Amino acid sequence: MSRQIETNITKDCLKLLDNLIENGYPIYYEHRSGGGGFAYKKGIPDLFIVVNGIHIECEMKTPFGSRDAMQEKWELR
Repeated sequence: MSRQIETNITKDCLKLLDNLIENGYPIYYEHRSGGGGFAYKKGIPDLFIVVNGIHIECEMKTPFGSRDAMQEKWELR
């Protein structure tokens, strides 16, 4: 259940990013998925986003979700 909620949150974020891009905002993003998506490595954040040259990493979690050891390691980098 929690995984499905995270999937829905990610889909909503992707829709928002696409909408902003369509309206001329200088945004680039890549969605990393556990199914072998863009440069997937265990523990890395779900979204790689660049806005006006500023790099942002986003990890989707529900209020009940928790980070695993690899996610905590990536956060400390």
